[in-house]
Amino acid sequence: GITTAEDVQVFRELGVQCCLIGETLMKAADPRATLRQLFPLECGSSSTDDANPTAIAAAAEVNQKKAVLVKTCGMRSVSDVSAALQAGTHLIGVIFASKSPRAASVEQAQQVVQEVRRYGERAGPVPELGQGGGERGLAALQRDSSAVKEPRLWFQRTSELLQRVTTRQPLVVGVFQNQSIEEVNEIIRLTGVDLAQLHGNEDVAFLDQVSVPCIKVVHISAGSGTTGENVAMDEVLRDIDNFKGKAVALLFDSKLPGSSSSGGAGQTFDWSLVGRLGDVPVLLAGGLTAENVGEAVSLSGVVGVDVSSGVELSPGEKDLSKMRAFINNAKQ
Repeated sequence: GITTAEDVQVFRELGVQCCLIGETLMKAADPRATLRQLFPLECGSSSTDDANPTAIAAAAEVNQKKAVLVKTCGMRSVSDVSAALQAGTHLIGVIFASKSPRAASVEQAQQVVQEVRRYGERAGPVPELGQGGGERGLAALQRDSSAVKEPRLWFQRTSELLQRVTTRQPLVVGVFQNQSIEEVNEIIRLTGVDLAQLHGNEDVAFLDQVSVPCIKVVHISAGSGTTGENVAMDEVLRDIDNFKGKAVALLFDSKLPGSSSSGGAGQTFDWSLVGRLGDVPVLLAGGLTAENVGEAVSLSGVVGVDVSSGVELSPGEKDLSKMRAFINNAKQ
């Protein structure tokens, strides 16, 4: 069950000098990179700097920054899902918005959930996202949320939770857009998705009624002449503050002029906006490809990326080579 550097540190403090790690490395797309993340002190410096505390601390910091959540969205086929899991994705997105060309049926979603659970060796929901997660679970974070004044701290803690959980057990995200709460919860019940991503104009009251934890999308204009300097930052910051203690993550996605919602446009927005959020951790989407994802994850505050059209042959059908390259480049 050793999946994070925190797990290793617990044993280190107990005086343990050797630990056996199997499943985490077997499932890793890049075992060498995983070892660097698990053992930054041992793997992060060259032989000439081994005794240099400054070099070791710097190496540890660099390795910690490499932990990035990767979400592969618009998934419908089990074969695509299996390939994404083997490549190291953390989140599998299934779209239930009827207008999307990537929309999945309940039956397709059930098969996706079954495959993700099989890969993660679990028969049901992940305890950490429900009431059975103990002091390291989401329920404990929510109990303490009123004491967390800064959105940065809340989303930092939830992103760490998602990273910790998905290192060993990938999750399925159901994507919804301006659907009734009854429809959303019924689809969740029928399919067993772990998270709901709300891609429309859903408010805080709506999130409170959803039966699983939610990712909330923040819509950023991607039209000509729209830059990080002229986006209505007061509205963006208000959304961030409103969803503190409610959403487990915020996903910034591009929208086209005249559209009230985002997603599926295949266009980037001005990423300089992310630097104006006060280090609030966010997921990034919109126009991402294997070629630009490295730049995206290098931005301060970006803790995850979400891709769909950038790794497709056609809507809902993935290009496996592009998908593997995207996941690999995101984790470099």
